[in-house]
Amino acid sequence: KYHAAAAEIKKLEAEQESMRKLYDDDRRQHQRACHDAIVRQGSDVDHIYDEVKVLTAQTNRLQQKLISSMVPRIELDSARDEISARSGEISRLSQAMAAMVPIKDLEA
Repeated sequence: KYHAAAAEIKKLEAEQESMRKLYDDDRRQHQRACHDAIVRQGSDVDHIYDEVKVLTAQTNRLQQKLISSMVPRIELDSARDEISARSGEISRLSQAMAAMVPIKDLEA
């Protein structure tokens, strides 16, 4: 009986060792898979960050173009307003001069 019990214990110990090895292998595979997934996600995040940097630079360039295209337009509007004001002033002065000096005298 003693030898049978000892053989059974050895068999159970061997099974236990086999199960421990399977568990360790499974755990290592799981850790490796998790590590690989983290690395992939990290590179995805890096790629997205690079895309964001490119898009931000493009947006900044477009804003600068918009601003630089608006400056001449603002200056043009300002010049138009000034021309309009001066035209009105010239018209008023012309009318005042016409009222003061008869046309006959201008021809002479």
